Amino acid sequence: MMDMPQVRSFIAIRCAFGNGVSLSKFEVLRVLEMDGCNHVKTSHLVHIGNLVHLRYLGLERTYVDELPNEIGALKLLQILNINKTSIRELTPYISRLTQLVCLKCDLERTHAPNWIGKLTSLEELQIAIPVEEEEEENVRAVLKELGSLRELRVFRCEIGETDDSMQRELVLSLRNMNKLQHLEFVFALSWIDVNTAVWGEEGFVLPQHLRTLHRSSFRFSSLPSCITAACLTNLTQLSLCVDAIDEKGLEFLGRLPELYDLVLLTKSTVTMSNISAGNRYFQKLRSCSMHDSMIQFQWKKEESSFSFHIWNGNDAMPFGCNENSSSIPPSAVMPNLEWLICLVSVRALKDVSGEFGNIGLQYLSSLQYVMVYIDCSGASAGEVDDVKAALRKATEVHPNRPTLEMNKLSEDKMISTQKVQ
Repeated sequence: MMDMPQVRSFIAIRCAFGNGVSLSKFEVLRVLEMDGCNHVKTSHLVHIGNLVHLRYLGLERTYVDELPNEIGALKLLQILNINKTSIRELTPYISRLTQLVCLKCDLERTHAPNWIGKLTSLEELQIAIPVEEEEEENVRAVLKELGSLRELRVFRCEIGETDDSMQRELVLSLRNMNKLQHLEFVFALSWIDVNTAVWGEEGFVLPQHLRTLHRSSFRFSSLPSCITAACLTNLTQLSLCVDAIDEKGLEFLGRLPELYDLVLLTKSTVTMSNISAGNRYFQKLRSCSMHDSMIQFQWKKEESSFSFHIWNGNDAMPFGCNENSSSIPPSAVMPNLEWLICLVSVRALKDVSGEFGNIGLQYLSSLQYVMVYIDCSGASAGEVDDVKAALRKATEVHPNRPTLEMNKLSEDKMISTQKVQ
């Protein structure tokens, strides 16, 4: 089979190749994919420079730890996928690939080079920008180089702790990426505290074509001004960590017209009140995740309005019991929600009268799945069981009978019944 010079595409997935594969046999190859081929190493790429017709090179999940300099001869290469490899540094010969539109690297290993701005045709980039003291000058150069990538549509980046000047360089580069549709920052270890003011300097706003924004690894003190309704009319997915968010900020998020998926991490207690049929929020939202917050949807019959509460478990509780009613009005908030994830702190609720299990799930007419993280710290086993039973009842009486999944947290911090008495 290796004597087939007319082969245009060679795709292998999880194949145990040895030294029997010689790339020099494929003279007119356009596509080379060796995904998960765990015997493929750097030594198998010695003839890669001969594949001058190559448009696609995929080495994901192989043991390749270095790309040969000969890769610079692949002038027609458009896609290079080296995700989940052991490659740490990119050879500068890649800068010669002027037609490269997609470069996917390992977010935990592959460092962005200070010549990345030469790849001006890139439309998708996935790479790591490690921030280490000995590499500070190099990191600043990389952040500045990113500003030359004006064609980027998709940008995924792992980045470490940054000071204000580094963040400013990143913001200046993002200003040039007017075609961005997907922007994602990840940080494997923890959150990065960023200067909210830097992200709003000189009227900086995010690109109007943006559809996906994942910045949950960046912890903002408040909602940054670069997130505006005027520029994010196409946003469908948003992941955000904000220490303090007020009612105005929450209402802004609720007005994003195309928002489909929301992950919001906050330390705030906030209420959206007086939500009526003529003043609706989160109309297209299908998935909502608030892992650190307790929430409630509440109908106030006497005012003919809804309230949406977010509680951090420490401040004064903003909500009470929902009324049990046979007639359920259509919700003016999250009417299309199907997937809900939230937190319940048993200790914070133990002195609350009434039926906490009635958190307003009945008003979410499209609900299909609920995941609750139950914080057991400071509570007895009986109190935890009571909360679980109440939540179970709330889903059982829901018209859709949504799937309920409950996960207990901090079980080692529970107290015995004797101590409670």
